[in-house]
Amino acid sequence: MKTTSFVRIAAGLLAALLSTSPIEPAVAARPGGTGEKDLLAILLEASTTGGEAKVRVVATARKKTITRELILQIADAGVRDRDERSLDLARVLADVTNDARSKADVLSRRGDYGYFTSDFTTARQCLEKAEAIYAALNDLSGMAHVKRRTADMLSRTGQNDQSQRLLDEARALYERAADTRGLGGVCLSRWYAAFVAGDFDTARKMLDEALALFTSCQDGPGQAATLRSIGFMHGQTGENEEALTSYERSLALFSQLDDSFGQGNVLRGSGDVYAKIGESEKALDMYGRALPHLDRIRDLRGQAYLYASMGSVWKRRGDLKKSREMFEQAQALFVRTGDLLGQGESLLEQSSLTARSGDNERAMAELAEAHSLFVQAGDLYGQANTLVDTAAIHSNTGEIPASLAKLLEALPIFRKVEDPTGEGNVYLQMGDLYFTTGDLERARSLYAKAMPFYEKADLPPDQGNIHLRLGDIFFKRQDYAQAAEEFDSALILFTKAGDPLGQAYALFRQGATAIRLDQSAKAADTLDKALPLFFQTRELAGEGNVYEARADIAERAQDHAKALQWAAMAEELYRKIGDPAAEQRALFLRARALKAKRQEEDAADLYRRGLALLEKLRSGAGFAGMKRSFMESAIASYEEAAGFFLEINRDDIAFRTAESMKARAFLDTLAEALVDLERGVPPELRKRRADLQNQIGMLGVHLQEELGKESPDERSVASIRSEIEKVEAQAEDLSNAIRMNNPQYASVKYPAPLDVRRLQNEVLSDNEVLLEYVLLKNDARCFVVSRNDFAAVKLPVTAEALEQQVRSWLLRLSKPQEKIQKEPAEALGRMLIEPLAKWIRGKKLIIVPDGALARLPFETLRSGGKYLVEQYDLSYVQSASVLDMLRKQHTSEGTAARFVGFGDPVYDYEDFKAGRPEKGSELKGATTETSVDSSARDGYLTLGGRLDRIEGSGAEVSSVAAIFRDHGLAAATHLRLDATEAKAKSEEVEKADIIHFSAHGILTERVQAIALSQIPGDAEDGFLTLGEIMSCRYQARLVVLSACETGLGRTERGEGIIGLTRAVMYAGSSAALVSLWNVSDIGTKELMTRFYSHMLKDGLSTSDALRAAKLDLMRHGAFKHPFFWGAFVLYGGSL
Repeated sequence: MKTTSFVRIAAGLLAALLSTSPIEPAVAARPGGTGEKDLLAILLEASTTGGEAKVRVVATARKKTITRELILQIADAGVRDRDERSLDLARVLADVTNDARSKADVLSRRGDYGYFTSDFTTARQCLEKAEAIYAALNDLSGMAHVKRRTADMLSRTGQNDQSQRLLDEARALYERAADTRGLGGVCLSRWYAAFVAGDFDTARKMLDEALALFTSCQDGPGQAATLRSIGFMHGQTGENEEALTSYERSLALFSQLDDSFGQGNVLRGSGDVYAKIGESEKALDMYGRALPHLDRIRDLRGQAYLYASMGSVWKRRGDLKKSREMFEQAQALFVRTGDLLGQGESLLEQSSLTARSGDNERAMAELAEAHSLFVQAGDLYGQANTLVDTAAIHSNTGEIPASLAKLLEALPIFRKVEDPTGEGNVYLQMGDLYFTTGDLERARSLYAKAMPFYEKADLPPDQGNIHLRLGDIFFKRQDYAQAAEEFDSALILFTKAGDPLGQAYALFRQGATAIRLDQSAKAADTLDKALPLFFQTRELAGEGNVYEARADIAERAQDHAKALQWAAMAEELYRKIGDPAAEQRALFLRARALKAKRQEEDAADLYRRGLALLEKLRSGAGFAGMKRSFMESAIASYEEAAGFFLEINRDDIAFRTAESMKARAFLDTLAEALVDLERGVPPELRKRRADLQNQIGMLGVHLQEELGKESPDERSVASIRSEIEKVEAQAEDLSNAIRMNNPQYASVKYPAPLDVRRLQNEVLSDNEVLLEYVLLKNDARCFVVSRNDFAAVKLPVTAEALEQQVRSWLLRLSKPQEKIQKEPAEALGRMLIEPLAKWIRGKKLIIVPDGALARLPFETLRSGGKYLVEQYDLSYVQSASVLDMLRKQHTSEGTAARFVGFGDPVYDYEDFKAGRPEKGSELKGATTETSVDSSARDGYLTLGGRLDRIEGSGAEVSSVAAIFRDHGLAAATHLRLDATEAKAKSEEVEKADIIHFSAHGILTERVQAIALSQIPGDAEDGFLTLGEIMSCRYQARLVVLSACETGLGRTERGEGIIGLTRAVMYAGSSAALVSLWNVSDIGTKELMTRFYSHMLKDGLSTSDALRAAKLDLMRHGAFKHPFFWGAFVLYGGSL
């Protein structure tokens, strides 16, 4: 939902200037003496009855009694009351008296009139003539007034530098003339220019100075005008009480002066404030009182702004027809008066009405036209508000990057002009984007950022919107009690503000919550209250929401006919307004109802349509993080569709659906890796990105140190976590900004998920079979795909039971000192392998794991009395589509000509330099448990731990390097102090064919990294993080991460494990050899030397060499336990 619960700020901007005294206060008084009044009455009667000729006769006869003051008073009245007849009368009198100064005064006032009616051509002509006469008379104040008014016109047309120059000249002339009132007028002109430019400090200073000057010379019109501008400025910065107080003081002065222009605009300004804080009745009352004043003086522009303000109020009250009528009247008047700002504001408001009706194309056209008008007028407010509304439409249609780009463009503008409402709106909509893509925590933090701005501006409706959003987050997290509290708070605020649309959405959400709490009767009653309010406000999206909720109630009651009816009504509305996410939900509702009625073909069609919309939304999410979040939120829909297609035996569609939900973000990053995106990133942004990555890494280490204490300080932990979130948000914003401004991204071609036919014909070789496991809520399957066969095999286990069995087996594997219990491995073999026996015999197996299976080395399973590694060559890949991408990138396995290895880093620099035994570097916290001897590599730390020296790692790397050299191949080793982060990011490593890291790993809740040498004062921190690896450009055929649990990481539903494996593959390696648990130092050395020996000496492929090395260890008495040989798995594999 998007509501505009504030009066647009630019709508009042020009009126604030126009309410300043249109005449020089030095002579701004009405005719006072009885003689003057009688003479004026006679002259007016002559003008009415005989026109100019009769006026000339009467004036000539009374020439001696016509003073300059009288002429100026008549001209001033003409400007003030927008009465050309008075100006014509003043011109005739000046001609009759033949007084040069009077002629200049009348020309000057004619210029004022042209300025206030936007007839700048006439204004300039009259002012130029007046200036020539004033100059001849050496009338400093007159000359100054001409310059000031000319400056005002230049400011209105965006020529600010020239305007400021003329104001400087006017001020100097007023100072020479000791004209206090004139100086006050210059301050008002400077206030306007500063305000439009967003320089609020200067604007406030000018208003304070103007008020002091007008007060010192007891100038009522000047004081009234200044107080009006002060009230306006308070209103724009959210200081509503102060605004109303200033308006009240201004109104009293304008009333004393009988100034209809001033009274009308002050009343309208007060109405704007009441409208902003949700008191619509008071707002309309103020507007109603203002209209006669503006009509009396025929102020078309003032009336136009008044109609626009009334349109905003009627829109919030839900009367969209009345609202559009008001805006159309305003637009016509703005066009007549040539007011660009007004035209832009009116179009902006009408675009929101158009978008509400579902006509997004027309709304975007109106917004584009409005933005163009604001740019022409130099109005920052309007430009920013147009960007925000454009972002909302992009968001509603699933174009997330475009929406975010517009919001990021608007944010600095709102900051510049110090508009709290605007900033709040940007953060609110950014939160909506992250909510839409499933990143609830980021959404929550952005909503929390928005709330203080709305509180500062005292905007109950917008505060209500924040409560709605927070309630939505609790709803998503299934905390329905907390969600209900937030929705209740929102309803109170919307009711207070008289906002029917807000009330409708709050009621709808209360109804949706009641459905989840199985309170169907209460839900239906609440939805019935919301629906008329959506009708009243013509909110099609909300109407669709109610129908969708009704369909949900009917589905739960197994009333499938009604569910179909309600869901169809919702779908029609969602399609009309162009909301693909909502349309997908409605399609799936209909599909479930048809499935229940056994209309399977119709249901299949709806599921396919819904999946197409999900794919559109996923691609529209844009950034990798947002795509991952979106997939995590949408995975249930993909799983539902896959399960349905499996039920009706449409296994090919089920496979493609499964591929659509597996590792999609990783697939996209591999596509991006094909384009040299770094080429388009400026060096300063690369440095900033690296600095943020380092900062996140060090904060993660500090967090683990604190958590590792016997009594962690909860405040310190919370503070560090908060700082990590802040820096991560900065890093993500920087990444998004780099992406949006990098032209290289436009050349990225993102692959579609693979189907069975392409996998069989284009990817797999004759001796390979791909086993893609899919664990659904009520079903566990394995897609078996070879060149000639395809089957979706139902496994004899549930996902829940399978997960328990995997945990049990992994626990057994972690205890090599105990006799191996083979029953769990055999049970897993019966569940995962034996049902596939007839398709896999004699084949190389490519495993695509799912869920808990990503942590399971299939080599350790048993079938037919043997371990799987004894029967099959195995490798792993994140999805079939990823396999396809890797094989397109790497058409052959490549050579092993250049080896670079890192081992035995220095973690205790002080003892190392002193030649003492190294104690290690403290990373306090609980390590992952192991019961192996002290040589175990227990360094891949889930909560930190001591980084002790791994002496065997140096020997491991040296032994491997020797194997390469024995075969005449290049081998470089970086041991001890030479095993640095800088070396790991060097060109030497990027050009290597095989890269080998034998070091501790770090696994914290925030950081995954390889721990290299910790050298005090070094430019790098020694932690080669996941992000830093992804910034490298490897040419390697293989990267070996010979640390502990390097194959693990953060698990995301659908996406799988996000860890170092993916990082090295993104960096360019075709394969990664990683471990799934803490490995033995001695056992790892043995495995690695045998692995490389088989690869180089025997010429085996990577996967065959790994299998041969594992079989060697199985035959070695000390290492036959699968703990020693089972940990390492190959991702990517032989090509």
